[in-house]
Amino acid sequence: MYASKPENIALKILKSGNWTEDGGYQAVASWLRHSTSHRQQVDAVQAQNDVLALGAKKAIHEWTSGEERKTKSRLPFLGVDGLPKTGQEWVNQRLLTATVIIPPMAGTALEIVVAAIRKQIRPPERTLVPAISFPEPNVLASQASVRV
Repeated sequence: MYASKPENIALKILKSGNWTEDGGYQAVASWLRHSTSHRQQVDAVQAQNDVLALGAKKAIHEWTSGEERKTKSRLPFLGVDGLPKTGQEWVNQRLLTATVIIPPMAGTALEIVVAAIRKQIRPPERTLVPAISFPEPNVLASQASVRV
């Protein structure tokens, strides 16, 4: 992320003790307890998984009020995992703005191990798999233009 983000994008990274909805809630609630958090401009909430994003959204709803709640509740909430019955469904229900679908890795991992054993070579140190935006970027762009 750091290698590809534009310099004019500022990040506020919150740490969670666990990757659950409660973990996302606690991380954001803790940040919102600081008076300075209410003056910081926030343009999006990006979490490391879909349930963290839901927890963050819940904390913003519960720990803000008035105009701040109205503004921050309209932020794009973005997750990662994109499972059909959770992340993708939450996007369809408009609980999340988008998620990143991470394809299952077990099949790819087995193929790499089998090929390494058969060829008697070391498997690659790193294997990248394509992530898929849900919804697709053109759909997100059209939604963003409607929201503005």
